[in-house]
Amino acid sequence: MPMKVTAKKAQYLKRKKEGLCPRCGAKRKKNEKFIYCGDCRAFFRDYSDGIADKINQKRKDRYEERKDNNECPRCGKRLGKSYKKTICPTCLEKQYKYNYRKDRPRVKSAASSVSKPAVKKPAAKESAKKTGASQKKAPAKTVKKPAVKTAAKKPAAKAKAVKKPAVKKTAAKAAPAKKAVSKTPAKKSAAKKPAVKKTAAVKASPKTAKTKAPASGFVALNLFDAHKAKTLPQDHGFVITSTFRDDSLYTVFEITAYSGVRKISPIGGELRLICEKVRRAYILIEPLGYEFKNTDPNRRPAKDSIPFRKSQLAVFTSRQAHIMVSKEARYAAPVFTVSKSNGKNISAVFSKTSNVFKEIAGFFNVTFTKGLEIPQGDSKKASDLIASTLKKALH
Repeated sequence: MPMKVTAKKAQYLKRKKEGLCPRCGAKRKKNEKFIYCGDCRAFFRDYSDGIADKINQKRKDRYEERKDNNECPRCGKRLGKSYKKTICPTCLEKQYKYNYRKDRPRVKSAASSVSKPAVKKPAAKESAKKTGASQKKAPAKTVKKPAVKTAAKKPAAKAKAVKKPAVKKTAAKAAPAKKAVSKTPAKKSAAKKPAVKKTAAVKASPKTAKTKAPASGFVALNLFDAHKAKTLPQDHGFVITSTFRDDSLYTVFEITAYSGVRKISPIGGELRLICEKVRRAYILIEPLGYEFKNTDPNRRPAKDSIPFRKSQLAVFTSRQAHIMVSKEARYAAPVFTVSKSNGKNISAVFSKTSNVFKEIAGFFNVTFTKGLEIPQGDSKKASDLIASTLKKALH
């Protein structure tokens, strides 16, 4: 029966008072500065890392989706067809300022600013001198002849106003140049014709997809039954063997990828295979209270060891155990033997298909749930990690 909230709280406070881990009740060292034990802290870390991985994956998917739709991957702004960069100019400015702690230099404005200072700055100084001289002379002359001089200045202002339309006419003449630029998109509109060919290719793809029906669940064959029925894969295959314990959850799985079977010979209760190429990866199930948990798996006792260090393993922590998968596969001898399955121990074989790693994930999901009594949620996450890791290691 599940405990009530008050009982859990009382148990938590009691363990904390006794110097034990409040979550699992494991003993802690006297000089330990943390409240929880190392395994519980590892569980919390993996839990938060899992949430962070989901958020990062959503961001990556959104980035790729916007990129495919010709949008800015950062802000979602629609990009023009002639725009060649990945992100929009606004996001480029922000990114440059973030990286270099300064504004991004503009090439065009810099070229124009080089030619302008020689022309405009002296003119500005001369105009400033003229205006200053006129302002100085104005107070002295306005006393004697205000009406005459103000009338003399107004026509000069009108003459300047007449010159400004001449500048506008030059701008109007430059306008046809923009029409010439607008002709270039018309040429690009002709480039839309290849898109019709692409749509034809997309329409053809569903037909091929219908021929390949995805495998549901997993198809695992017993190695010895497959040998008797002569259905053992000869070109490429995956053999999964396990070593369970009666007194502990500690389990070792061996995943052997072979190719080019030359000879198969049964010897007593074993099956001997001679192949051209053999690679092997490992999966380790380690209980949370395992006595050698701080020792690398390659330095543990012979019955518990695998030829990898902890840094070479991908780890998922469930409520009961650490599930470790080797990130890479090791080449093994081309001759290997497989014992016949008895009781809990397993000897299964998978054919190399396009969905083989999904089938292996389904196999381990069922094995963890029913054989090792790992919760369904943790079992599903662990089997997905195993499939993705083995796909990289045994590609």
